Amino acid sequence: EQTAVFFPLVRELLRRYDAEKWKKRTLIDSSDLAGAYAIYLLGQEKRECFYLLALDAQSRLIGSVRVSEGSLNEAHVYTRTLVESALKYNAKSIILTHNHPGGSLIPTASDIETTVQVIKIMNMLDIFVADHIIVAGNQYLSMADKGFISNREDLE
Repeated sequence: EQTAVFFPLVRELLRRYDAEKWKKRTLIDSSDLAGAYAIYLLGQEKRECFYLLALDAQSRLIGSVRVSEGSLNEAHVYTRTLVESALKYNAKSIILTHNHPGGSLIPTASDIETTVQVIKIMNMLDIFVADHIIVAGNQYLSMADKGFISNREDLE
């Protein structure tokens, strides 16, 4: 009975410790840091969720916004919601992140299409899309590191 009480308490303490570690204005200037933060946000989610991470000109975290929560294998993302969130935080750059609860780190055609569409729109607003991180459990894939995100000039 005591063990049944103990484990949820430990999980909550670890969550609070991680929350303290990822306070606003944390520097996220690499795919490793972005991936670690994305795992913190999404690693335990049972449904597919999509977040926008807003960064300032020095790549410090301004805020993170859950822009969509879907089913076990998809979350509909509206570009308008992403734009509103980026503008709300006056972001200089953003990182997109979502999870694949099924465990696959491979970007789907929809993931790639959404990323390209968001990059084109954010370019018009002078907001740089730094990365799109996919999380599966405690692992992540950086679409920028794997070459799925083109240079801004390539999209024009």
